[in-house]
Amino acid sequence: MGLSMDFSKLKPHDVLDLAIFAEEEAEEQYEHFATLMETGRNKELAEFFHKMAGREKRHREQIA
Repeated sequence: MGLSMDFSKLKPHDVLDLAIFAEEEAEEQYEHFATLMETGRNKELAEFFHKMAGREKRHREQIA
């Protein structure tokens, strides 16, 4: 069950902060998946997840 939140009451900078946080979380998850794939010796999939993490980092930087 998620948090009950009235997003209509957020200020623009609050929305940006949430977006930055979401991008950071996504980057961390992709890096975690990449590490798991490296451990499992699936280099191709690990590279994909590293690439996705880089995109999330770039998104976060663009928002910031």
